[in-house]
Amino acid sequence: MGSNVELVWPESEAYSSRVNNCSHANSALAVIRAKLSAEQLEQFKTSCFGHLLNIDKIQFSGQIVHGVVLRRVAGQGVKDLDGLSFLIGCDVAQFTRQDFCLISGLRFGEVPEVSSGESDEIRLQKRYFIDEGITCNALEEAFMRCTEEDDIYKLALVYFAELVVLGRDKHLNINLNYLTLVEDLDAFNRYPWGSVSFDKTQDSLFSAPTKYVKSFENEEGRGKGKSKVTGTRRRNEKGKKDNHGEVQKGDWSFKGFTYAFQNHIHTCFADNKRKKEQVGWKIRTSLVNVVNGKVPACGLDWQNTYKVYVPCMLQKYKHWVALEIDLIQCEIKVYDSMVSLIPDQSLKEELGPLSITIPNLLHTLDFYEEGVYANECTRDWWCPWPIHRVDVPQQANQGDCGMFVLKYIELLSAEIPLATCTSQNMPFFRLKLAAEIARGDAYKP
Repeated sequence: MGSNVELVWPESEAYSSRVNNCSHANSALAVIRAKLSAEQLEQFKTSCFGHLLNIDKIQFSGQIVHGVVLRRVAGQGVKDLDGLSFLIGCDVAQFTRQDFCLISGLRFGEVPEVSSGESDEIRLQKRYFIDEGITCNALEEAFMRCTEEDDIYKLALVYFAELVVLGRDKHLNINLNYLTLVEDLDAFNRYPWGSVSFDKTQDSLFSAPTKYVKSFENEEGRGKGKSKVTGTRRRNEKGKKDNHGEVQKGDWSFKGFTYAFQNHIHTCFADNKRKKEQVGWKIRTSLVNVVNGKVPACGLDWQNTYKVYVPCMLQKYKHWVALEIDLIQCEIKVYDSMVSLIPDQSLKEELGPLSITIPNLLHTLDFYEEGVYANECTRDWWCPWPIHRVDVPQQANQGDCGMFVLKYIELLSAEIPLATCTSQNMPFFRLKLAAEIARGDAYKP
């Protein structure tokens, strides 16, 4: 398959280069951790960027990124495709919006207009900056000088967005609209940062690296100049290759959320290795078997149902809740018999990894590409699935959460109202369950 693919850069012209990573995770997070208080750091963890707070633990490998970028498939335009394609091994792999969303966990959607008004109407700019144009370096300095707690947190969010998620060069100006957007934290957290970051990342991959010819002379030796060349050496008027020039292949800057692309590369390498060895990924196999209905013994293939019910232990609180995984609405509903125990935001933080794992798992199985769900889902299923709490009957003591979860799932599966699921009825339900276990009925599908 790979031998028939034309590359933007022929293998004979491949070269080594230094890649400047513009997603400044190491330095930016060091500044954020040093500036924010323990309470502010906890608040940051609950933001739209909270799950990326340890992204600096990933080591960026410019050599690997550069090697793959040189193997970009030719004949693609950046504005009219789902994602750029690269020849990795013998396979062509695309880096799509879905891949970026699943890896980054950032929100996608239509990018709304953010009106900043006149420059003097931007409160944060007026208070902390002198110049109309604000560079990332100036933003960092203002962030470090700031003493107002609320503003420290807001500047931290904009600082992280610009220097890590969008990977902007430190000498370039920031988007002033973000200083307006961050005044409304809910709007800031709902903003489709994934859409903006993906476009910036893909644009960077599309435009770099480039080649330049310098100090060339024409055939008559008249004059010198510079010419930008894309993929081939400069040709003279007769169409022959002009070898008077020296091809300079310099360093290039990778902008956007670079770590998402690097993670995608590693995944493609792992996929190729598994294909060659003809083995599966053991960790994922157990999850795949759940979706396929092989486990538990009474399980069903997810292609044969619209909703999946799962008991879930929230380890931090030692509390059981029931989850409804809606495969049509692409969302997770939480049936909690003791809502006073866990605040909504803490609950979403606890279940946050699940909202990313489920679409990632279904993507692995091409769940929405074929079968009954090919055209059924009502939203972009590859985005992190929203988590909602449902108003349900509550327990009156501290020890009935497990029994409530079992009854929630039993009644919901049978499409029976939850009105009978009350604390007064729990003693009877416990005896009923004990009898079913003794007879073996509890294990029947």
